[in-house]
Amino acid sequence: MYQVKEIFYTLQGEGEVEKKCLALRERLDHKYLNEVGGLEVPSLENIAVWIWKNLKPGFPALARVEVRRESCRHGCVYEGN
Repeated sequence: MYQVKEIFYTLQGEGEVEKKCLALRERLDHKYLNEVGGLEVPSLENIAVWIWKNLKPGFPALARVEVRRESCRHGCVYEGN
């Protein structure tokens, strides 16, 4: 099972993005991700899509979400459908 420790972002308007990312992090941090709604299968790919779905409505200019698991050097980039 994965646990999210950090959400990284690079966008303009960082103040609003930061608030939203912190809110998402609180929903994921120190939780079993397969118990979070929409993350029943918490692969890096599904986590990236979940973050996208939660950020995109408020940030139409969102171009990509990158999720990394540094401990094993794995990562995923999601750029929408």
